[in-house]
Amino acid sequence: MKWTLADVWGILAFFLMMTGIAGLSWEIFREDGWGGRVLGGTWQAVASKPLVMLPVLVGGVAIFVFATRGRLAVGKGHPFSDTIVYALMALGLYFIYRWLS
Repeated sequence: MKWTLADVWGILAFFLMMTGIAGLSWEIFREDGWGGRVLGGTWQAVASKPLVMLPVLVGGVAIFVFATRGRLAVGKGHPFSDTIVYALMALGLYFIYRWLS
């Protein structure tokens, strides 16, 4: 089997993105992780001052409307999708470094 540089880069990019997604999931869902702290802080804010949730509610409705009308869909080669790929790859490198050290 003849490997090209594009094949190797594709496998490396896939591995880094999957590592980034796994690391991000681990940090969000683990005990005392980011998700628990954010949701706990949000719940405390809602319980004490319900109007704090208004911007979150408006943002959630806006994202829902954009997603259902197809405005969040991006095509191949779009700068937004490239940014997401490179951000996940950077997260993958970060978590690999963190797990190995």
